[in-house]
Formats: sequence, structure tokens, C-alpha cells
Amino acid sequence: MNVSYLEQLIIDIIKLYPRATRALIKKTIDEIIERLISKGIVNYSDGIFSIRDPQFMSGILLDKNSPSWVKGIMQDEFGEDWLRRIKEGINIGSKHIFILRLESPDHYVIIDVLRREKQNEG
Repeated sequence: MNVSYLEQLIIDIIKLYPRATRALIKKTIDEIIERLISKGIVNYSDGIFSIRDPQFMSGILLDKNSPSWVKGIMQDEFGEDWLRRIKEGINIGSKHIFILRLESPDHYVIIDVLRREKQNEG
């Protein structure tokens, strides 16, 4: 039987706490969310969660209808014309390298994101 990542998370919490109650599971998930926010990986604003760190964007669909937080990250990496640049085969942003899979002519999925190594100028 296949389970989603979220379902697996609940299963793993139950394994960690054999006498887990609903309240304990909810508290644990809240604590995980707070850690992700404090580490700068996740943002929570106006009741909406978003990813802040591009290295955690694998699986995200890129297209003209991407959520505003995805567009913001991609604009920071590639500039205002980020989707056009990706369509042209450019996958190296200002701080990260994006490994992409073409889903259709206008849709890409992020497979992986690697932090670019800083070049020593000398």
C-alpha cells in the first residue's frame, strides 16, 4: 500500500512515540513547523506557508501559473524573465543550479537544486 509523504510523517511520529495521542501528534507537527521557520527554510505569512530556501524546492512545478513565492525565488535567481531563461536552457541562477525536467513545452519540474560554489577571484 502506498502512502503519501504526509501520511508517512504521521506513521514515523507514531513509531517515535508508541503511546502517541492526537494532541501529541499535532504538537509534534507544530514543533517541526516552528523549527523549519526558525531555520529559514519555510515562511509563514498571512496564513500561507511557502518555501524560502531554493534547496528544498525539488518536486515544484514551474510555469506561468506558479505561486507568487515560487516566482519570487526564481526572479531572485534568474531575473524578471526567469521562465523565458529556463525555456532557453539556462538553469544556473545567481546562487543555485536547478536540475529540471521538461514536462511539456511550458511546464518544468524541479528535480534537484544545488548551491553554487563561490568562485575565488584573484
